[in-house]
Parts: sequence; C-alpha cells; structure tokens
Amino acid sequence: MDVVLRPAIRTFEALGCAERVLGNLGARWERQLAKKNPFQHFIPGKQDVFVMTYAKSGTNWMMQIAHQLVYHGKGEYDHLHNIVPWPDTEAMPGFMRRYAIPLKEATHWTRSPEQKRVIKTHFNWELLPYSEEARYIAVIRDPKDIFVSNYFFIRDGVLGRAMPTVDTWFNLYLSDRFLVGASWAVNTALP
Repeated sequence: MDVVLRPAIRTFEALGCAERVLGNLGARWERQLAKKNPFQHFIPGKQDVFVMTYAKSGTNWMMQIAHQLVYHGKGEYDHLHNIVPWPDTEAMPGFMRRYAIPLKEATHWTRSPEQKRVIKTHFNWELLPYSEEARYIAVIRDPKDIFVSNYFFIRDGVLGRAMPTVDTWFNLYLSDRFLVGASWAVNTALP
C-alpha cells in the first residue's frame, strides 16, 4: 500500500483528480457487486430477518441483538459470522469471500427457539430480495458519525498511510460514487 498506492493517491490529490479517479473505482465496485449479487435467485421466507445497514452504522451491534432475540438471550457462538451469513461477501474479492458463513450453509437457525435466520447486508434496497414473509431491520445512523467511523476504520484497517486526506474522503463520501459503496442517502432511502 505504502509503496504504490500512497504515492498514486497523493499524486491524484495534487493534480485535483483524486475524487474523480477514486469515485470511478467506487462506481465500478458498485456495478460489480450488482452483477455478482448473491441474492439474485434467493427467495426469502418467514424465517429470514435481514439486518440491513450502511457500513459503520451499528451492524454488528444489531446482528447481536437480533441473534439474541431469536435465541431468547442464550445464543452462543465463537464468532458472529460463523452463524450469521453475510451474502455480500460472496460478491467480494479474495479473503472476504470466506469471511462469513455462506447463506446456503446457515442452518443453525433451525435449532433456535424462534426459528429465525439473521442475515447481514450492506446492499441497497434495490439489490435485496423482498418478501412479505421476511423481516427487515434497517439501522440508520447519523451520517456524520458514519463518516468519522468509516474514515478511521479504512485508514487503520485497510489503507494505512495510503489513506486519502480527510477532505478527499469527505467529498467522496458526499458523492454518489463513494469508494466503499453507494452514498448514505441512496442506501438509506426507501424504495
């Protein structure tokens, strides 16, 4: 990251084109996710509870609440992603594909008192399958707090010193071509 990405991003920022270049990468990423959407042929049933959030909006917190509710406060696990599928990762590159249990392997819910399966997603509404029988929990967090959390999460966990400046990241965040997903406004808008 430091050797290649950091100088490239600094050069793009100096030339005033960082937002355009990174925004184009974000738009490409969104198109790839839509094309590889693992929900394309999935039909949700009455057992399905979708925890739908924009990234850094309290997803893990809400997944744990939902999981404990379906297990009446007695849900146990080694790692939450061993029992809560995150189908989005099936459309992601590399190691992320193996990060969470695949939807088709998530069968633990059959042993839960409520007979419900919690499913995590950051996808926008139009990429999700809808069913009258399924339940959908949308968590919406203040976009200012999401920005701050997102910036430090990406800087400290992904890009390191290659992280764009706060100004560049903020302008990307407000655009419709954010590098790590659609804009907050698009994601949280009801269909």
